Amino acid sequence: MTRLSEFYYYDIALITKLIRSKKAGNILLQVPEGLKALACSLLDELKDRLKDVEIHIDLSPSYGSCLIDTDVTSSYDLVINLGHEKYPYWSPPDNVYFIDLLYRKPLSTEVINNTISKITELGKNVAVYSTAQHKHEVPKLAKILSSKGINVINDLSSPVIFGCWFSDLDNVLGNIDAVLVISGGYFHSVGVGLRIRNSKPVFKLDPYEQKAELINDKVYRFLKIRYSKIMNAFDAKNWLIVAGACGQYRPNIVRKLEKLLKKNNASYYISRVAILNEHTLRNIDTETIDAIIVTSCPRLPIEDLSRYHKPVLTPGEALMILSNRIHDYIFPW
Repeated sequence: MTRLSEFYYYDIALITKLIRSKKAGNILLQVPEGLKALACSLLDELKDRLKDVEIHIDLSPSYGSCLIDTDVTSSYDLVINLGHEKYPYWSPPDNVYFIDLLYRKPLSTEVINNTISKITELGKNVAVYSTAQHKHEVPKLAKILSSKGINVINDLSSPVIFGCWFSDLDNVLGNIDAVLVISGGYFHSVGVGLRIRNSKPVFKLDPYEQKAELINDKVYRFLKIRYSKIMNAFDAKNWLIVAGACGQYRPNIVRKLEKLLKKNNASYYISRVAILNEHTLRNIDTETIDAIIVTSCPRLPIEDLSRYHKPVLTPGEALMILSNRIHDYIFPW
């Protein structure tokens, strides 16, 4: 069996101590998508250390700490969520604890040197962020950059970004020449690009592929698609608002959209769902609905529902239309 510990570091002693200190008899283990198949090895480790405890693996989607099924977690004494940090906009139940899951392979010297050579052509001030699995790489990279005369401007005590939350990026944007994001895939780096309207170079440093890549062309393509959705919804009169659950339930945003829709003499319906996909959307969609606003996860309209036959918008995009401010892209809300 391939072991989770071969690729990621986690503090098994800390997990064991937590279970014992809480006197937990039944435990739920939550592991990020893509790593669930490796969770059984961790389960075996815990069973070797702990007797008379029952541990289950949560097979529900675990895309982040914003969407934790509280009905399920309420059935357990303790919930261990690996590889995520607490969502800034929501507090989960008290029995949920977040434990670091850190990727073992560091960025190579070649990747770092390649990044430095590209940055020095742009300026000397950068911001460095990462996903939760790579946050330990941020201070290491910052130290190397500093030794090369490159200033890291952002707060290194809080470098982790989410798909819709970007730490102190807004505060430092005016003082930096580029943004570096340590992550696998494009999800988080594209999110940064959308947040800053592609106004600064964004580099993705991928520890899995050992590759540094400027991703502004990808962000530009996303923005072109998003503006096409916005223009397709510009004359919409009948709207569907999709609200989420748990940390993705945002009543303040729903109320703000309601107010704007009423001001624009538009009609609307409000729906509620925990897991949204195209099939779910088709179940409620009718020919009378012109456009859809997703207030749960703002990345769903951008990635998952981008090919839907009607415009599916983020709250920020809907705000652009309803406030008649289409010149400056708003992400996420």
